[in-house]
Amino acid sequence: MIKDPDKRRVYVREKSKELDQKHKQLYGRPYSARNGNLANTFKAARARAKAVGLAFTIKLADIEQPEKCPILGIPLNYFVRGNPEYNSPSLDRIDNSIGYVPGNVQVISMLANTMKNKGTLEQCVLLGKWAAKELRKRARAPSVAT
Repeated sequence: MIKDPDKRRVYVREKSKELDQKHKQLYGRPYSARNGNLANTFKAARARAKAVGLAFTIKLADIEQPEKCPILGIPLNYFVRGNPEYNSPSLDRIDNSIGYVPGNVQVISMLANTMKNKGTLEQCVLLGKWAAKELRKRARAPSVAT
């Protein structure tokens, strides 16, 4: 097993390309693990929406799959197996009071979605202001030599 996440990511991408080529030879079209993993996320979101009575009118084809998280700017890893990681893609409802409807869903990182999960946008702004103030304080503070 490859422990280093960067090396593992490269390995998985290379293996995915190999599998895509083999699949294309056999079936005339590539298999995309990227779409498969997003499809699993999509199915889970549909089940959650049904369980709590939210509208779910989007289609998998409606969802844009960015390379980077639009909030944090980190690369998204569409090839995660098993439990999601901080950079796994996550479906986010922009306005949580409405369901999974066109224009209200975006793909962001699991980390970003976790950060905004329980708070309101106003609370997220307050958190951002606090973080900016802390960064300014640290920049002004004299460094401690070790």
